[in-house]
Formats: sequence, C-alpha cells, structure tokens
Amino acid sequence: MSVALRHPEDFIGLAEILSDHKERDYSAEAMDNVSILIKWQDAFRKMLTEIPEFTAKVMKLMSDRLREAQNTIYDFIMNPTQGRLAIFLLNMAERAGVEEEDGIIYVRLRVTQEELACVINSARQTVSSLLNLLKEDGSIQYEGREIVAVNPSKIKTWIQD
Repeated sequence: MSVALRHPEDFIGLAEILSDHKERDYSAEAMDNVSILIKWQDAFRKMLTEIPEFTAKVMKLMSDRLREAQNTIYDFIMNPTQGRLAIFLLNMAERAGVEEEDGIIYVRLRVTQEELACVINSARQTVSSLLNLLKEDGSIQYEGREIVAVNPSKIKTWIQD
C-alpha cells in the first residue's frame, strides 16, 4: 500500500534512524531512475551533532512531514473521495511541476490508478471514474497514461474547504 510519494532530495527512513526502533515499518519503491545515498544511523546522528545547518534542514523536514500528516488526516475527514484525489494531484503538481503563464502546472505524474487509490484510500475503479471526470472538466490533461498538466483553478473546485 502506498502511503506517500517522495520527490528529489527527500529523505526516507527518518523515523527509524532518529528513534531506537530498529525495524523499518514501510518500504520504498522507485517510480523512475534514482540515485540514493545511504547513511547509517551512527553516521547520520554524528552529522546531526556536528553540522547545525544539516540539523536545521532535518528539523524543518520533520515539521513539514508532521504538518503533511495533520493535513492528510484533516483532508480525509473533511473531503469525499473526489476532494482527496484533487488535493493529492494538486500537491504533486505543485511539488514536481512547472507553472506556466497560463496558470497551468505542467508535470509528468507517473503514478498508476492503483497507487492513487491506495494513497487516497479508495478503490481503483473509483479513481478511474474520477480521473475521467477531472479530464472532462479540464482539471487535468493526459498524454497516453500520464497526467501531464493540472489546472489549479479548476481542480480546486473539487475540494471542500
């Protein structure tokens, strides 16, 4: 089950490396070619004590992840499935896309309907139907099987405040 998508320069495994819990509760899978840097717990903790800028970056990342988790809980409570999907697609586009003068965010979202369904806690068939509605509405644009553009002003209409 997918619980989150990460982007270039993101850290994974922070909860495990910062706690005494040795077992990793989740796994990671690359959706594209990636380069990774592995830091073992002792070396990572040493960097935290010796490099204040690194420590500040990790603290900011952890606070961003806490806020992301809180927002996800709120979104699950306040939004029906179409709202959760719209929020997820908008967030992905804002993080990984390029906004043009026309206000459209151009991006290549290489995510399957099954992965989307897992992240927003829905059935794949429901996600498929909703993606078709978002496409018809002009909220998203496709090339083949990839979402290549998100229209923020249109997709926001699917989100309940």
